[in-house]
Amino acid sequence: HWHQAVADWIEDGATAARLTAVWHHANHQTALVIAGATEAPTAPVPVPWTHATEQLVPASRRPPELPPIPIPVHVEPEPAEANGHAAELAVLERSADWYHQQLLRSPHAEEARQYLTERGIGPDDWRKWNLGWAPDQWRGLTNALRDDKAAVDSGVAAVSRKTGRAYDVLRARIVFPIRTLAGEVIGFAGRKLPTNTDPRAHKYLNTRTTPLYHKSDTLYGIAESAEGIRTSGTAGVVEGYTDAIAAHKAGLTNVVALGGTAFTDSHLHRILAAGAHQLVAAFDGDGAGQDAQQKVLDQAHQADVPTTAVTFPAGEDPASLGAAALLQHWRTGLPQPWPHIDQHLSGGDIHQRIRGHRAIADTYTDGDPVLAAVATHQTLTHTLGATPHTIAAWHNTPTRNTPGLSRRGLSL
Repeated sequence: HWHQAVADWIEDGATAARLTAVWHHANHQTALVIAGATEAPTAPVPVPWTHATEQLVPASRRPPELPPIPIPVHVEPEPAEANGHAAELAVLERSADWYHQQLLRSPHAEEARQYLTERGIGPDDWRKWNLGWAPDQWRGLTNALRDDKAAVDSGVAAVSRKTGRAYDVLRARIVFPIRTLAGEVIGFAGRKLPTNTDPRAHKYLNTRTTPLYHKSDTLYGIAESAEGIRTSGTAGVVEGYTDAIAAHKAGLTNVVALGGTAFTDSHLHRILAAGAHQLVAAFDGDGAGQDAQQKVLDQAHQADVPTTAVTFPAGEDPASLGAAALLQHWRTGLPQPWPHIDQHLSGGDIHQRIRGHRAIADTYTDGDPVLAAVATHQTLTHTLGATPHTIAAWHNTPTRNTPGLSRRGLSL
């Protein structure tokens, strides 16, 4: 009953008033079971969503009315040229075009084209995202730019300590241009091909840090997602470059990627500046991905930004799922604090779970009795597996053989 009631509440918009009604209704039903006045339900009991039901809860026990989430006014950022970097921006734009033409036309890019196609990223996507190919040459791009100093200043080239000559930073890699919200290219990320088995070669490599480009401050796809974020008021956050592309292909045109970096205040600021007032965090299903997702949830909570978490099966990510499966998972995301509660109460022994419950209650309830009730419900279901059936059974079972537990400890 509780799981169905909570699912209905989330589907109905997850409002505080409706949750109060759910809580009151579930407590009433459970009390009747414990008192022996009724049998435990064998099927979900629908919650009567009526104004009268909500009025059953005394006014003094209702949570205060929540203020509406302010929707920031979208302001176009000033172009970076105003900061005196017009020359570097021009070089970076030329570099993006050169990389792109290499992917489209070079016979040496055939393996890259095949790899992208096998990942479901076809020619139309290459053009939309201006994807490129950095040939396996020390000075391919640098020679094409015909200006070593400009190449170094823009971050696409570095200077050899041995020879003193400039050389290309990205070589034998698929190239992802990284843009500002205004659409200016400020840097690049390069992915090595699977056939490159050199253990010294990182899977991803970025162009050098410059006054324009700091990897930890940028979001891949922010320019491509600007319209989707602005019109929906929501930004999706994923982990990798191909994850963002896969999300857009599935119709989720408000999704950006961290590009393998930890989520920072700068990332959150840029997302809010793009017009978002809520987030959807959708990271890989492995341990590292879930840890990264939790950091997003924590920072969003600290900034009072509502966030929904999408959970993928272990070993899966947006890029590995088909569009239909990705959308299905996306639609089943849970709003905070549910994901945080689930994560902390799903493992460990009973004492660890109870400590986790207390930590969540302290962090997320802020004295709100409704959220405290949610956390208590999750403790019962995850830690004790409580249902009306098990509660009724427990009520008729002596507790002296269960150290550390009492009827009072199970009180709703």
